[in-house]
Amino acid sequence: MVERLKQIPSQIVKMWKELSKKQKVLILSVVAVVLMTLLVLYFVLSKVEYTTLYKFEDTASASKMIQMLKDSNIDCKLEKDNLTVDVNSKSYQDAVVMMGTNDIPSTGMSWNDALTNSISTTQTEKEQKFNLAFQNDIRSNLMKLDYVTDAAVYIKGTAAEKTIFDSEEETSVSVMLTLKQAISAETANGIAKMLAGAVGNATTDKITIVDSSGKVLFAGDEQDTLGGSISSVAEYKEKLRNTFRKNVKDILLACDYDDVEVSGENLQFNMDKITEMSTEYTAADGQEQGLYDSSYEYKATGSNITSGIPGTDSNDQSTDYQIKTDGSSDSEVVLNKYDYLPNETVKNIEHEVGAVDTSKSSIGVVLTKYRIYNQATVEKDGTLGSLTWQQFVEQNNRRTQIQLDAGILNLISQVTGVAQNKIAVTVWEQPIFNDKVVKAKDYSNIVMIVLVILIIALLAFVVIRSMAPVQVTETEPELSVEELLATTKESQALDDIEITEKSETRRLIEKFVDENPEAVAQLLRNWLNDDWG
Repeated sequence: MVERLKQIPSQIVKMWKELSKKQKVLILSVVAVVLMTLLVLYFVLSKVEYTTLYKFEDTASASKMIQMLKDSNIDCKLEKDNLTVDVNSKSYQDAVVMMGTNDIPSTGMSWNDALTNSISTTQTEKEQKFNLAFQNDIRSNLMKLDYVTDAAVYIKGTAAEKTIFDSEEETSVSVMLTLKQAISAETANGIAKMLAGAVGNATTDKITIVDSSGKVLFAGDEQDTLGGSISSVAEYKEKLRNTFRKNVKDILLACDYDDVEVSGENLQFNMDKITEMSTEYTAADGQEQGLYDSSYEYKATGSNITSGIPGTDSNDQSTDYQIKTDGSSDSEVVLNKYDYLPNETVKNIEHEVGAVDTSKSSIGVVLTKYRIYNQATVEKDGTLGSLTWQQFVEQNNRRTQIQLDAGILNLISQVTGVAQNKIAVTVWEQPIFNDKVVKAKDYSNIVMIVLVILIIALLAFVVIRSMAPVQVTETEPELSVEELLATTKESQALDDIEITEKSETRRLIEKFVDENPEAVAQLLRNWLNDDWG
Protein backbone atom coordinates (compact mmCIF):
# COMPACT_ATOMS: atom_id res chain seq x y z
CA MET A 1 0.00 0.00 0.00
CA VAL A 2 2.84 2.38 0.87
CA GLU A 3 4.64 1.60 -2.39
CA ARG A 4 1.51 2.35 -4.38
CA LEU A 5 1.18 5.68 -2.65
CA LYS A 6 4.79 6.48 -3.48
CA GLN A 7 4.17 5.64 -7.14
CA ILE A 8 1.24 8.04 -7.44
CA PRO A 9 3.37 11.23 -7.93
CA SER A 10 5.51 9.58 -10.60
CA GLN A 11 2.42 8.27 -12.37
CA ILE A 12 0.87 11.73 -12.32
CA VAL A 13 4.07 13.25 -13.77
CA LYS A 14 4.23 10.56 -16.43
CA MET A 15 0.60 11.07 -17.33
CA TRP A 16 1.16 14.83 -17.51
CA LYS A 17 4.09 14.40 -19.90
CA GLU A 18 2.03 12.17 -22.14
CA LEU A 19 -0.61 14.85 -22.54
CA SER A 20 -0.55 17.08 -25.56
CA LYS A 21 -0.03 20.81 -25.30
CA LYS A 22 -3.70 21.44 -26.01
CA GLN A 23 -4.77 19.05 -23.24
CA LYS A 24 -2.42 20.68 -20.74
CA VAL A 25 -3.80 24.12 -21.56
CA LEU A 26 -7.35 22.81 -21.15
CA ILE A 27 -6.62 21.28 -17.74
CA LEU A 28 -4.86 24.39 -16.49
CA SER A 29 -7.77 26.52 -17.70
CA VAL A 30 -10.31 24.37 -15.86
CA VAL A 31 -8.25 24.48 -12.65
CA ALA A 32 -7.96 28.26 -12.93
CA VAL A 33 -11.72 28.60 -13.43
CA VAL A 34 -12.39 26.37 -10.42
CA LEU A 35 -10.04 28.39 -8.23
CA MET A 36 -11.58 31.65 -9.37
CA THR A 37 -15.06 30.29 -8.66
CA LEU A 38 -14.05 29.24 -5.15
CA LEU A 39 -12.47 32.63 -4.49
CA VAL A 40 -15.58 34.47 -5.70
CA LEU A 41 -17.81 32.28 -3.53
CA TYR A 42 -15.56 32.88 -0.53
CA PHE A 43 -15.63 36.66 -0.93
CA VAL A 44 -19.38 36.72 -1.56
CA LEU A 45 -20.24 34.51 1.40
CA SER A 46 -17.73 36.07 3.79
CA LYS A 47 -18.47 39.67 2.87
CA VAL A 48 -19.70 41.66 5.86
CA GLU A 49 -23.05 43.34 5.28
CA TYR A 50 -23.60 46.56 7.20
CA THR A 51 -26.98 48.00 8.15
CA THR A 52 -27.61 51.63 9.05
CA LEU A 53 -28.23 51.86 12.78
CA TYR A 54 -28.93 55.57 13.20
CA LYS A 55 -28.08 58.96 11.72
CA PHE A 56 -27.16 61.39 14.48
CA GLU A 57 -27.53 65.15 14.48
CA ASP A 58 -23.90 65.87 15.43
CA THR A 59 -20.54 64.15 15.20
CA ALA A 60 -20.09 64.05 18.98
CA SER A 61 -23.10 61.79 19.42
CA ALA A 62 -22.00 59.60 16.53
CA SER A 63 -18.49 59.24 17.97
CA LYS A 64 -19.92 58.37 21.38
CA MET A 65 -22.08 55.70 19.80
CA ILE A 66 -19.13 54.23 17.88
CA GLN A 67 -17.08 54.02 21.08
CA MET A 68 -19.90 52.31 22.98
CA LEU A 69 -20.38 49.78 20.17
CA LYS A 70 -16.67 48.98 20.14
CA ASP A 71 -16.67 48.56 23.92
CA SER A 72 -19.50 46.04 23.47
CA ASN A 73 -17.50 44.17 20.77
CA ILE A 74 -20.05 45.05 18.07
CA ASP A 75 -18.64 45.46 14.56
CA CYS A 76 -19.43 48.98 13.35
CA LYS A 77 -18.25 51.75 11.06
CA LEU A 78 -18.85 55.46 10.52
CA GLU A 79 -19.90 56.60 7.07
CA LYS A 80 -18.28 59.46 5.16
CA ASP A 81 -20.76 62.04 6.47
CA ASN A 82 -19.47 61.32 10.03
CA LEU A 83 -23.07 61.21 11.24
CA THR A 84 -24.40 57.83 10.12
CA VAL A 85 -23.43 54.76 12.14
CA ASP A 86 -23.57 51.34 10.46
CA VAL A 87 -23.29 47.99 12.22
CA ASN A 88 -22.82 44.41 11.11
CA SER A 89 -26.22 43.04 10.09
CA LYS A 90 -25.69 40.01 12.32
CA SER A 91 -25.20 42.28 15.36
CA TYR A 92 -27.99 44.74 14.53
CA GLN A 93 -30.38 43.53 17.24
CA ASP A 94 -27.66 43.68 19.91
CA ALA A 95 -26.86 47.24 18.85
CA VAL A 96 -30.51 48.29 19.01
CA VAL A 97 -30.88 46.79 22.49
CA MET A 98 -27.76 48.64 23.62
CA MET A 99 -29.20 51.91 22.28
CA GLY A 100 -32.41 51.39 24.21
CA THR A 101 -30.57 50.46 27.40
CA ASN A 102 -28.41 53.59 27.28
CA ASP A 103 -31.26 55.83 26.05
CA ILE A 104 -29.39 56.78 22.88
CA PRO A 105 -30.62 58.87 21.25
CA SER A 106 -32.50 60.55 24.08
CA THR A 107 -35.48 61.27 21.84
CA GLY A 108 -35.83 57.61 20.93
CA MET A 109 -36.46 56.12 17.52
CA SER A 110 -39.03 57.95 15.46
CA TRP A 111 -41.60 56.42 13.13
CA ASN A 112 -39.67 57.90 10.21
CA ASP A 113 -36.55 56.01 11.27
CA ALA A 114 -38.53 52.81 11.82
CA LEU A 115 -40.19 52.93 8.41
CA THR A 116 -37.00 53.83 6.52
CA ASN A 117 -35.40 50.54 5.51
CA SER A 118 -32.93 49.40 2.90
CA ILE A 119 -33.14 46.34 0.69
CA SER A 120 -30.79 44.49 3.03
CA THR A 121 -32.95 45.08 6.14
CA THR A 122 -34.36 41.78 7.37
CA GLN A 123 -37.89 41.26 8.65
CA THR A 124 -36.56 40.76 12.20
CA GLU A 125 -34.77 44.10 12.06
CA LYS A 126 -37.91 45.82 10.77
CA GLU A 127 -39.97 44.40 13.65
CA GLN A 128 -37.32 45.48 16.18
CA LYS A 129 -37.26 49.03 14.82
CA PHE A 130 -41.06 49.17 14.82
CA ASN A 131 -41.12 48.00 18.44
CA LEU A 132 -38.63 50.68 19.50
CA ALA A 133 -40.63 53.40 17.76
CA PHE A 134 -43.81 52.12 19.42
CA GLN A 135 -42.14 52.17 22.86
CA ASN A 136 -40.95 55.72 22.30
CA ASP A 137 -44.45 56.79 21.21
CA ILE A 138 -46.02 55.41 24.41
CA ARG A 139 -43.24 57.02 26.49
CA SER A 140 -43.99 60.41 24.93
CA ASN A 141 -47.70 60.07 25.74
CA LEU A 142 -46.99 59.10 29.36
CA MET A 143 -44.72 62.11 29.82
CA LYS A 144 -47.63 64.37 28.83
CA LEU A 145 -49.38 63.44 32.10
CA ASP A 146 -49.19 66.18 34.74
CA TYR A 147 -47.70 63.95 37.43
CA VAL A 148 -45.08 62.14 35.27
CA THR A 149 -41.56 63.52 34.80
CA ASP A 150 -40.08 60.67 32.79
CA ALA A 151 -41.01 57.15 31.73
CA ALA A 152 -39.30 54.00 30.49
CA VAL A 153 -41.39 51.57 28.44
CA TYR A 154 -40.53 47.98 27.53
CA ILE A 155 -42.80 45.97 25.24
CA LYS A 156 -42.32 42.29 24.55
CA GLY A 157 -44.60 40.55 22.07
CA THR A 158 -45.25 36.81 22.19
CA ALA A 159 -45.96 34.47 19.30
CA ALA A 160 -49.00 32.24 19.06
CA GLU A 161 -48.80 28.64 20.17
CA LYS A 162 -48.19 26.04 17.51
CA THR A 163 -51.43 24.14 18.01
CA ILE A 164 -54.70 25.36 16.54
CA PHE A 165 -56.44 25.26 19.92
CA ASP A 166 -54.07 27.69 21.62
CA SER A 167 -54.96 31.34 21.41
CA GLU A 168 -52.40 34.09 20.94
CA GLU A 169 -50.88 35.30 24.18
CA GLU A 170 -51.13 38.93 25.18
CA THR A 171 -48.25 41.38 24.89
CA SER A 172 -46.21 42.03 28.02
CA VAL A 173 -45.70 45.71 28.93
CA SER A 174 -43.47 46.99 31.74
CA VAL A 175 -43.35 50.69 32.63
CA MET A 176 -41.21 52.62 35.12
CA LEU A 177 -42.49 56.11 35.96
CA THR A 178 -40.57 59.00 37.49
CA LEU A 179 -43.33 60.84 39.36
CA LYS A 180 -43.65 64.43 40.49
CA GLN A 181 -46.13 63.36 43.15
CA ALA A 182 -47.74 60.19 44.47
CA ILE A 183 -50.67 58.81 42.48
CA SER A 184 -53.71 56.84 43.64
CA ALA A 185 -54.59 53.26 42.82
CA GLU A 186 -57.37 54.45 40.51
CA THR A 187 -54.88 56.54 38.54
CA ALA A 188 -52.47 53.62 38.18
CA ASN A 189 -55.36 51.43 37.07
CA GLY A 190 -56.28 54.01 34.43
CA ILE A 191 -52.70 54.06 33.09
CA ALA A 192 -52.72 50.26 32.93
CA LYS A 193 -55.94 50.25 30.91
CA MET A 194 -54.45 52.80 28.53
CA LEU A 195 -51.36 50.63 28.03
CA ALA A 196 -53.46 47.51 27.48
CA GLY A 197 -55.50 49.28 24.83
CA ALA A 198 -52.37 50.63 23.11
CA VAL A 199 -50.84 47.17 22.63
CA GLY A 200 -54.15 45.46 21.85
CA ASN A 201 -54.55 43.43 25.06
CA ALA A 202 -58.07 42.49 26.15
CA THR A 203 -57.05 42.59 29.84
CA THR A 204 -54.43 44.23 32.03
CA ASP A 205 -52.98 40.90 33.20
CA LYS A 206 -49.66 41.51 31.39
CA ILE A 207 -49.24 45.14 32.52
CA THR A 208 -46.77 46.10 35.27
CA ILE A 209 -46.17 49.66 36.48
CA VAL A 210 -43.56 50.70 39.05
CA ASP A 211 -42.14 54.04 40.13
CA SER A 212 -38.50 55.09 40.21
CA SER A 213 -38.15 53.86 43.81
CA GLY A 214 -39.29 50.35 42.88
CA LYS A 215 -42.75 50.58 44.43
CA VAL A 216 -45.34 48.57 42.54
CA LEU A 217 -48.14 50.84 41.38
CA PHE A 218 -49.97 48.25 39.33
CA ALA A 219 -49.42 44.50 38.91
CA GLY A 220 -51.78 42.91 36.44
CA ASP A 221 -51.33 39.36 37.69
CA GLU A 222 -52.25 40.41 41.26
CA GLN A 223 -54.80 43.10 40.55
CA ASP A 224 -57.81 40.77 40.61
CA THR A 225 -56.87 39.26 43.97
CA LEU A 226 -56.50 40.73 47.44
CA GLY A 227 -52.93 41.71 46.63
CA GLY A 228 -54.07 44.89 44.86
CA SER A 229 -55.64 48.10 46.08
CA ILE A 230 -59.27 48.25 47.24
CA SER A 231 -61.48 51.31 46.89
CA SER A 232 -65.02 50.02 47.53
CA VAL A 233 -66.99 47.19 49.11
CA ALA A 234 -68.04 45.88 45.70
CA GLU A 235 -64.41 45.77 44.57
CA TYR A 236 -63.48 43.98 47.79
CA LYS A 237 -66.14 41.33 47.14
CA GLU A 238 -64.89 40.80 43.60
CA LYS A 239 -61.29 40.47 44.74
CA LEU A 240 -62.30 38.08 47.50
CA ARG A 241 -64.21 35.99 44.97
CA ASN A 242 -61.21 35.92 42.62
CA THR A 243 -58.91 34.92 45.48
CA PHE A 244 -61.28 32.09 46.35
CA ARG A 245 -61.25 30.91 42.73
CA LYS A 246 -57.47 31.19 42.46
CA ASN A 247 -56.91 29.04 45.54
CA VAL A 248 -59.10 26.28 44.10
CA LYS A 249 -57.52 26.57 40.65
CA ASP A 250 -53.94 26.39 41.95
CA ILE A 251 -54.56 23.25 43.99
CA LEU A 252 -56.30 21.49 41.08
CA LEU A 253 -53.60 22.41 38.58
CA ALA A 254 -51.15 20.73 40.92
CA CYS A 255 -53.22 17.52 40.48
CA ASP A 256 -52.16 17.23 36.79
CA TYR A 257 -55.22 18.89 35.31
CA ASP A 258 -54.37 21.06 32.30
CA ASP A 259 -57.16 23.60 32.66
CA VAL A 260 -59.42 24.58 35.56
CA GLU A 261 -62.45 26.85 35.57
CA VAL A 262 -64.11 27.72 38.90
CA SER A 263 -67.48 29.43 39.17
CA GLY A 264 -67.80 31.70 42.18
CA GLU A 265 -71.03 33.45 41.30
CA ASN A 266 -72.94 31.74 44.12
CA LEU A 267 -70.48 32.63 46.85
CA GLN A 268 -72.18 34.36 49.76
CA PHE A 269 -70.35 36.99 51.82
CA ASN A 270 -70.76 38.16 55.40
CA MET A 271 -69.84 41.82 55.46
CA ASP A 272 -70.87 42.50 59.09
CA LYS A 273 -68.33 44.35 61.21
CA ILE A 274 -68.56 43.49 64.94
CA THR A 275 -66.61 45.24 67.68
CA GLU A 276 -66.73 43.66 71.17
CA MET A 277 -65.31 45.26 74.34
CA SER A 278 -65.22 43.55 77.77
CA THR A 279 -63.71 44.61 81.13
CA GLU A 280 -62.83 42.14 83.91
CA TYR A 281 -61.95 43.02 87.51
CA THR A 282 -60.11 40.67 89.84
CA ALA A 283 -59.51 41.01 93.59
CA ALA A 284 -56.02 41.44 94.85
CA ASP A 285 -54.28 38.38 96.19
CA GLY A 286 -55.13 37.59 99.85
CA GLN A 287 -58.31 39.65 100.01
CA GLU A 288 -61.56 37.94 100.97
CA GLN A 289 -64.06 40.76 100.69
CA GLY A 290 -65.88 41.62 97.52
CA LEU A 291 -64.75 44.30 95.15
CA TYR A 292 -65.82 47.88 95.76
CA ASP A 293 -66.29 50.39 93.08
CA SER A 294 -66.53 52.97 95.93
CA SER A 295 -67.42 52.71 99.66
CA TYR A 296 -68.53 55.50 102.11
CA GLU A 297 -69.65 54.90 105.74
CA TYR A 298 -70.78 57.68 108.20
CA LYS A 299 -71.90 57.10 111.85
CA ALA A 300 -72.68 59.78 114.53
CA THR A 301 -73.92 59.31 118.23
CA GLY A 302 -74.43 61.88 121.10
CA SER A 303 -76.29 62.78 124.47
CA ASN A 304 -77.11 66.08 126.33
CA ILE A 305 -78.20 66.36 130.15
CA THR A 306 -79.56 69.59 131.85
CA SER A 307 -79.35 70.04 135.78
CA GLY A 308 -82.54 70.97 137.86
CA ILE A 309 -83.11 73.05 141.04
CA PRO A 310 -81.10 71.76 143.87
CA GLY A 311 -83.24 70.23 146.63
CA THR A 312 -86.15 67.83 146.68
CA ASP A 313 -88.36 69.59 144.10
CA SER A 314 -89.23 67.70 141.03
CA ASN A 315 -87.36 68.61 137.91
CA ASP A 316 -90.17 67.63 135.58
CA GLN A 317 -91.52 71.15 135.32
CA SER A 318 -89.65 73.46 133.11
CA THR A 319 -88.57 76.62 134.72
CA ASP A 320 -89.30 79.88 133.04
CA TYR A 321 -86.65 81.99 134.48
CA GLN A 322 -83.07 82.42 133.55
CA ILE A 323 -80.67 80.88 135.93
CA LYS A 324 -77.31 79.46 135.55
CA THR A 325 -77.37 75.71 135.70
CA ASP A 326 -74.78 73.03 135.27
CA GLY A 327 -75.14 70.26 132.54
CA SER A 328 -73.16 67.64 130.48
CA SER A 329 -73.10 66.39 126.78
CA ASP A 330 -71.54 63.38 124.91
CA SER A 331 -71.18 62.78 121.07
CA GLU A 332 -69.26 60.37 118.70
CA VAL A 333 -68.77 60.55 114.90
CA VAL A 334 -67.29 57.64 112.86
CA LEU A 335 -66.44 58.15 109.09
CA ASN A 336 -65.16 55.20 107.00
CA LYS A 337 -64.28 55.78 103.28
CA TYR A 338 -62.72 53.03 101.06
CA ASP A 339 -61.29 53.47 97.54
CA TYR A 340 -60.12 50.08 96.16
CA LEU A 341 -57.74 49.78 93.15
CA PRO A 342 -58.45 46.26 91.85
CA ASN A 343 -56.57 44.53 88.95
CA GLU A 344 -58.22 45.34 85.55
CA THR A 345 -58.12 43.60 82.12
CA VAL A 346 -59.65 45.40 79.08
CA LYS A 347 -60.33 43.46 75.82
CA ASN A 348 -61.25 45.07 72.47
CA ILE A 349 -62.08 42.37 69.89
CA GLU A 350 -62.88 43.32 66.24
CA HIS A 351 -64.22 40.42 64.20
CA GLU A 352 -63.16 39.72 60.56
CA VAL A 353 -64.69 41.96 57.92
CA GLY A 354 -66.02 40.48 54.69
CA ALA A 355 -65.61 36.72 54.82
CA VAL A 356 -67.11 34.00 52.61
CA ASP A 357 -70.08 32.38 54.28
CA THR A 358 -69.31 28.78 53.35
CA SER A 359 -72.50 27.45 54.93
CA LYS A 360 -74.59 29.35 52.37
CA SER A 361 -72.21 29.14 49.37
CA SER A 362 -71.92 26.65 46.50
CA ILE A 363 -69.39 26.35 43.66
CA GLY A 364 -69.01 24.64 40.29
CA VAL A 365 -65.73 23.37 38.83
CA VAL A 366 -64.90 22.32 35.25
CA LEU A 367 -61.67 20.35 34.81
CA THR A 368 -59.95 19.61 31.49
CA LYS A 369 -57.25 17.09 30.65
CA TYR A 370 -55.45 17.33 27.33
CA ARG A 371 -54.81 14.23 25.22
CA ILE A 372 -52.02 15.11 22.81
CA TYR A 373 -51.63 13.43 19.42
CA ASN A 374 -48.34 14.06 17.61
CA GLN A 375 -48.51 13.34 13.90
CA ALA A 376 -45.01 11.87 13.78
CA THR A 377 -45.77 9.52 16.69
CA VAL A 378 -49.15 8.21 15.47
CA GLU A 379 -47.75 7.62 11.99
CA LYS A 380 -44.87 5.65 13.46
CA ASP A 381 -46.83 3.45 15.91
CA GLY A 382 -49.61 2.63 13.43
CA THR A 383 -52.41 4.46 15.23
CA LEU A 384 -53.59 6.01 11.97
CA GLY A 385 -54.14 2.68 10.27
CA SER A 386 -55.59 3.32 6.82
CA LEU A 387 -56.60 6.88 7.70
CA THR A 388 -54.79 10.01 6.73
CA TRP A 389 -53.77 12.54 9.37
CA GLN A 390 -56.56 14.92 8.38
CA GLN A 391 -59.16 12.15 8.55
CA PHE A 392 -57.86 11.10 11.97
CA VAL A 393 -58.16 14.69 13.23
CA GLU A 394 -61.72 15.03 11.94
CA GLN A 395 -62.83 11.77 13.59
CA ASN A 396 -61.28 12.49 16.99
CA ASN A 397 -61.67 16.25 17.27
CA ARG A 398 -64.35 16.10 19.97
CA ARG A 399 -63.99 16.43 23.71
CA THR A 400 -65.42 13.65 25.87
CA GLN A 401 -66.51 13.57 29.50
CA ILE A 402 -64.47 11.32 31.78
CA GLN A 403 -64.76 10.15 35.38
CA LEU A 404 -63.59 12.33 38.26
CA ASP A 405 -60.54 11.06 40.11
CA ALA A 406 -61.16 9.81 43.62
CA GLY A 407 -60.49 12.30 46.39
CA ILE A 408 -60.79 15.44 44.25
CA LEU A 409 -64.21 16.36 45.63
CA ASN A 410 -62.99 15.99 49.21
CA LEU A 411 -59.88 18.03 48.36
CA ILE A 412 -61.98 20.93 47.07
CA SER A 413 -64.17 20.79 50.16
CA GLN A 414 -61.17 20.89 52.48
CA VAL A 415 -59.61 23.84 50.63
CA THR A 416 -62.77 25.95 50.44
CA GLY A 417 -64.71 24.87 53.52
CA VAL A 418 -67.80 24.31 51.35
CA ALA A 419 -69.69 21.07 51.96
CA GLN A 420 -69.25 18.34 49.33
CA ASN A 421 -72.97 18.27 48.54
CA LYS A 422 -72.66 21.92 47.43
CA ILE A 423 -69.77 21.30 45.02
CA ALA A 424 -70.38 20.24 41.39
CA VAL A 425 -67.41 18.98 39.33
CA THR A 426 -67.27 18.03 35.62
CA VAL A 427 -64.18 16.55 33.92
CA TRP A 428 -63.53 16.71 30.16
CA GLU A 429 -60.82 15.20 27.95
CA GLN A 430 -59.77 17.56 25.16
CA PRO A 431 -57.75 16.19 22.20
CA ILE A 432 -54.81 18.26 20.94
CA PHE A 433 -53.31 17.57 17.50
CA ASN A 434 -49.74 18.63 16.71
CA ASP A 435 -48.65 18.54 13.08
CA LYS A 436 -45.19 17.44 12.11
CA VAL A 437 -42.64 20.21 12.23
CA VAL A 438 -40.99 20.61 8.85
CA LYS A 439 -37.58 22.17 9.19
CA ALA A 440 -36.60 24.69 6.56
CA LYS A 441 -33.67 23.53 4.46
CA ASP A 442 -30.52 25.58 4.20
CA TYR A 443 -30.23 25.94 0.43
CA SER A 444 -26.87 27.67 0.62
CA ASN A 445 -25.26 24.44 1.82
CA ILE A 446 -27.02 22.50 -0.94
CA VAL A 447 -25.73 24.95 -3.57
CA MET A 448 -22.20 24.60 -2.23
CA ILE A 449 -22.41 20.80 -2.37
CA VAL A 450 -23.77 20.87 -5.93
CA LEU A 451 -20.98 23.21 -7.03
CA VAL A 452 -18.34 20.97 -5.49
CA ILE A 453 -19.83 17.91 -7.22
CA LEU A 454 -19.90 19.72 -10.57
CA ILE A 455 -16.31 20.85 -10.17
CA ILE A 456 -15.15 17.33 -9.30
CA ALA A 457 -17.13 15.90 -12.23
CA LEU A 458 -15.61 18.45 -14.60
CA LEU A 459 -12.09 17.64 -13.44
CA ALA A 460 -12.75 13.92 -13.78
CA PHE A 461 -14.11 14.44 -17.31
CA VAL A 462 -11.03 16.40 -18.34
CA VAL A 463 -8.65 13.80 -16.91
CA ILE A 464 -10.50 10.87 -18.52
CA ARG A 465 -10.74 12.70 -21.83
CA SER A 466 -7.03 13.48 -21.76
CA MET A 467 -6.12 9.83 -21.12
CA ALA A 468 -8.09 8.56 -24.14
CA PRO A 469 -6.04 7.79 -27.35
CA VAL A 470 -6.02 10.56 -29.94
CA GLN A 471 -7.45 9.64 -33.32
CA VAL A 472 -5.61 11.28 -36.24
CA THR A 473 -7.89 12.01 -39.17
CA GLU A 474 -6.22 12.51 -42.54
CA THR A 475 -7.78 15.25 -44.59
CA GLU A 476 -7.61 15.27 -48.36
CA PRO A 477 -5.71 18.23 -49.80
CA GLU A 478 -7.79 20.81 -51.56
CA LEU A 479 -7.38 21.02 -55.32
CA SER A 480 -6.27 24.24 -56.89
CA VAL A 481 -7.77 25.71 -60.04
CA GLU A 482 -4.83 24.52 -62.15
CA GLU A 483 -5.27 20.97 -60.93
CA LEU A 484 -8.99 21.14 -61.66
CA LEU A 485 -8.33 22.41 -65.21
CA ALA A 486 -5.61 19.83 -65.77
CA THR A 487 -7.94 17.13 -64.68
CA THR A 488 -10.56 18.51 -67.03
CA LYS A 489 -8.11 18.48 -70.02
CA GLU A 490 -7.12 14.92 -69.29
CA SER A 491 -10.73 13.90 -69.13
CA GLN A 492 -11.40 15.50 -72.57
CA ALA A 493 -8.74 13.25 -74.15
CA LEU A 494 -10.47 10.12 -73.13
CA ASP A 495 -12.31 7.86 -75.49
CA ASP A 496 -15.98 7.99 -76.20
CA ILE A 497 -16.42 5.05 -73.90
CA GLU A 498 -15.55 7.39 -71.04
CA ILE A 499 -18.22 9.99 -71.83
CA THR A 500 -20.23 8.93 -68.85
CA GLU A 501 -17.22 9.37 -66.52
CA LYS A 502 -16.41 12.81 -67.95
CA SER A 503 -19.96 13.85 -67.52
CA GLU A 504 -19.85 12.77 -63.91
CA THR A 505 -16.70 14.82 -63.27
CA ARG A 506 -18.24 17.84 -64.92
CA ARG A 507 -21.34 17.38 -62.87
CA LEU A 508 -19.30 17.36 -59.66
CA ILE A 509 -17.47 20.52 -60.72
CA GLU A 510 -20.70 22.25 -61.56
CA LYS A 511 -22.19 21.16 -58.27
CA PHE A 512 -19.13 22.54 -56.44
CA VAL A 513 -19.47 25.82 -58.29
CA ASP A 514 -23.18 26.05 -57.51
CA GLU A 515 -22.78 25.24 -53.84
CA ASN A 516 -19.65 27.34 -53.24
CA PRO A 517 -19.74 30.31 -55.57
CA GLU A 518 -17.75 32.46 -53.20
CA ALA A 519 -14.98 29.85 -52.94
CA VAL A 520 -14.83 29.50 -56.73
CA ALA A 521 -14.70 33.26 -57.12
CA GLN A 522 -11.86 33.43 -54.62
CA LEU A 523 -9.96 30.69 -56.50
CA LEU A 524 -10.41 32.52 -59.80
CA ARG A 525 -9.31 35.77 -58.18
CA ASN A 526 -6.15 34.06 -56.85
CA TRP A 527 -5.48 32.52 -60.25
CA LEU A 528 -5.77 35.84 -62.03
CA ASN A 529 -3.52 37.50 -59.48
CA ASP A 530 -0.91 34.78 -59.98
CA ASP A 531 -1.04 35.15 -63.78
CA TRP A 532 -0.90 38.93 -63.77
CA GLY A 533 1.47 39.19 -60.92
